Amino acid sequence: TAAGSPYVVTGDLYLNWDETLTIEPGVEVRFYGDFHFYVYGSFIAEGTENDSIHFLNHVDDDNDAIGDWRGLYFYGWNNPEQISLSYISVSGSYYSGAYIQDINSTMFSLSHSSFHQNSDDGLYVYGLADNNIPVSISNCRFVGNEQGMRTYYTAYPEYQNTRLLVENSFLASTYPSKEGLLVAIPPSISHLPSSI
Repeated sequence: TAAGSPYVVTGDLYLNWDETLTIEPGVEVRFYGDFHFYVYGSFIAEGTENDSIHFLNHVDDDNDAIGDWRGLYFYGWNNPEQISLSYISVSGSYYSGAYIQDINSTMFSLSHSSFHQNSDDGLYVYGLADNNIPVSISNCRFVGNEQGMRTYYTAYPEYQNTRLLVENSFLASTYPSKEGLLVAIPPSISHLPSSI
């Protein structure tokens, strides 16, 4: 709840496949060290325009001896009912801000969110099952990361898979030699209107 915020994390977090976690607007989840947040169940983090949900380091100083947190990890092989993220801010991860793998029948949506100042990708999407359940990303900003977003094995052209829909989002890289969006084999983005 927002009343208990900020939550300071001092170890890896796990959401089991048969559980649902709802995070209220205004909550800050602060990681005090190099810890991961592993999500195997349903995850609902829906902030508001004026009251976002933040995932970040508790101490954010390059000169401290405390390691940076390791990011959000969403695993869909147990088919949780939903992963719904809106108005969240994910920053300061030593790896990708969020890593999404093996989304099968889970309803996945990400909107109005910011992934910034993560050492690797803002968002990494790996492996979407071949079906027509949409994976929707809209109105998001991926800036100040090594790469804005990376995708692998998220479309299967021979089956006309068009699950991954990214629209009205800004993708940029911190490094001139890197891409804002890295699309790997097979090609995977089905739609990118009004996006960079």
